[in-house]
Amino acid sequence: MTSFKVERGCFYRHGRPFIKTTAYGGGDYLITLPEEYVLDPNKNLYLRAGFTCAEYWPRWREVNPADGVWNLQPFRTLLERARRMGIAVFVHFDPSPPKWMSKKYGWYVLTETGRRLLIPVGGMVPHDENYIREMDNYVRRIIDVVKEYDDVVADYWLCGEKWVLMPEFKEVTIEGIREDASYDDYTVSRFRDWLRRQFSLEELGIRWNMDKNTYSSWSEVYPPISLKKTDFKGRILKKWRVARWDWYRFKQYISVDTLVKFCDTVYKYDPHRPISLEMNMDLPGWSGYQRWYKVCSRAKNAHAGVQDFEASFVRAFYYLAIARGSSNPPHQVNEMSGFQDYRWCIRNVWFIQALGGTGMTFWDFKSEYWGLVTGKSFEYNPKERPQFKESYIAVMELNKIFRRLSYILGSSPPLEPSIGILILDEDSYHESGVSIPLTMKFLSLLLRLGFGAETAIINEEYLLNGRINRYRLVIAPHIKYISHREAEGLRKYVERGGVLLVCPFCGECDEKGEPYQEVPCRPLMEVTGIKGSVNTDRELLAHLHRVYEYLPERVKAGNWLLETFTPFQSNKMLLTIDRTFALDYIHNLIKQNSGISRVTRNLYHFVKDTTSWCLPVQDITIVTETATGIAECNGKPVIVINRYGNGYCIYLAADFKDTMLENILRSALYLAGLAPYTQISPNGLEKDILLGARRAKDGYLFFLIEIGDRDHTLTLEFNKNRIGLEDREYKIRELLEGRTFRIHGRQPKLELEIGVCDVKVLHI
Repeated sequence: MTSFKVERGCFYRHGRPFIKTTAYGGGDYLITLPEEYVLDPNKNLYLRAGFTCAEYWPRWREVNPADGVWNLQPFRTLLERARRMGIAVFVHFDPSPPKWMSKKYGWYVLTETGRRLLIPVGGMVPHDENYIREMDNYVRRIIDVVKEYDDVVADYWLCGEKWVLMPEFKEVTIEGIREDASYDDYTVSRFRDWLRRQFSLEELGIRWNMDKNTYSSWSEVYPPISLKKTDFKGRILKKWRVARWDWYRFKQYISVDTLVKFCDTVYKYDPHRPISLEMNMDLPGWSGYQRWYKVCSRAKNAHAGVQDFEASFVRAFYYLAIARGSSNPPHQVNEMSGFQDYRWCIRNVWFIQALGGTGMTFWDFKSEYWGLVTGKSFEYNPKERPQFKESYIAVMELNKIFRRLSYILGSSPPLEPSIGILILDEDSYHESGVSIPLTMKFLSLLLRLGFGAETAIINEEYLLNGRINRYRLVIAPHIKYISHREAEGLRKYVERGGVLLVCPFCGECDEKGEPYQEVPCRPLMEVTGIKGSVNTDRELLAHLHRVYEYLPERVKAGNWLLETFTPFQSNKMLLTIDRTFALDYIHNLIKQNSGISRVTRNLYHFVKDTTSWCLPVQDITIVTETATGIAECNGKPVIVINRYGNGYCIYLAADFKDTMLENILRSALYLAGLAPYTQISPNGLEKDILLGARRAKDGYLFFLIEIGDRDHTLTLEFNKNRIGLEDREYKIRELLEGRTFRIHGRQPKLELEIGVCDVKVLHI
């Protein structure tokens, strides 16, 4: 079984580079299409669109509707038809078992209020040995069919909107009630075993209740609930927050373990095909315990997909960066919105390729709102007269291009990331979503400065296993909660030569949510060279300021949770938020507490006596001779640079506007020895032209994407050192139009004209 595999971070099918383009529901449409229409592009709208792949979603309840009954004929029908159409099929696994199986094995969840509900409810799946055995049988049955059609099947997917235990999501309820689960005997027993491996009974009593005599036996230990500061049996816990953190960690452990076993079972029966993970319902704010990056790092042959249900390039970049930091490539794009207009579709698809993703996967092919074509359901219906969306026309054009250029575009891996934005699990748990507005600010600046293709969002595992040392610059927007061990990992990173840019409030609390005696904690105090104060009122003010600035980007029509909104509705929502939260009051409050920062010395991109608006949010004191104040406000330092070991740390004690924050970021990039691969001039075009890059077998691919709805004449300058240009002539081929240019390594510049919604892909 070797017809589909991964080589050098790219998909290969039958030994050739392969760009997977598809739309959800396409498999259902093709299965129900009349036989005589299958090869007729006038009747088969999926064939006419030119997709290279179709999706098959073998929902467990449908392929295994009763004990001992298997219905895989629809799968075979699809594979036969796909073979005749010359396209591939990918298998999208669903880990939710059928209800008859849950009844057979007694798979119920017990909520914190005592409700006993049959799985699947709220997207939950079991985690006992019976489930693992039945799951093995389910996967084996599917892959047995795959073996019959090895030449047709592409890769595997694992659906992301499934949880082994109730997630920590505001969006998810259990039959209309928001409460925690599961407190059944089996889960509680596993929780006790998990705790027993880490703590004695006396240690746990102190940890949760400040009393070593809290428990006389393990049978008295129960998980905490969410609605009251007690455990499941009503015992008051003085350190309930710590108990909730342990319950959260346990749920994460069980979830990751079960999903890794699912992925490894797929690998057991088909070790050649990759499995991509739908990085879904884990990302906006990184709330919830189900960390898919942990599954990626443990499962065999697993890759992170790119969620793309956004209408904003910065938010789309966020999901790309998460995938880049979660696994090795390839990163197949997932759930692109079928309702978007032509221009967004063209730009966004190329944006994905330019920043390290691959292919297209639309949600979905046929439906009234989401679909590329209209329809009441995924299936073919002879009574319907489907209408094409603008996006369908764009997809037809893109599929033609991808088929034509798959030999080079499909074989071009992403750049190795050199810039990491650090988001920590414990920080996201204790203050869910707080890190996101500032993260988006840095992503926006990095995108504008031309560093999008080499940026990834990284996590605590990088600090624990040393992978952080691959990055030349690490940005920490909000690491208020951090374990001592992880802080030590950051200290070692800088000591070895890394560059760290840290925002206010770092290292105030440990992973349990308990405050450190010093702020920041000792390893971060060493690396930052400062001692800080704690003022929760100013922390709240900083959060309000960041949310205030991020809000217009977040509520843009078409973004996640606002997918069905029109611009009119989006504006109405922003107005409602404005009136409800009195944004004018927040604006005035920020203004009253703001000040003017002044740069005190010339250094890197800092110019002495330059002034800038700032919002001081933390009082800090420089405590080492190696640390230098670069800017101050009202006589207090707000920017500090510390030389530590072989590296540098820049600490910010204030929020800044974009211009000053850009200078701070440019200085950090300079210290890290990073310059963009390409730059455009004249200045000011960065908001209208997006830049990206990939490696090619014999060079690079560089992307320019017009997003400003204007015609432009510009100069593209290549970075001689980063690309490795010698003093000789080079030929550049523009792949979409087929034009050829020549530049010289001594002065590697290229004059270009780019029109509205135009895309240039340059191969050097």
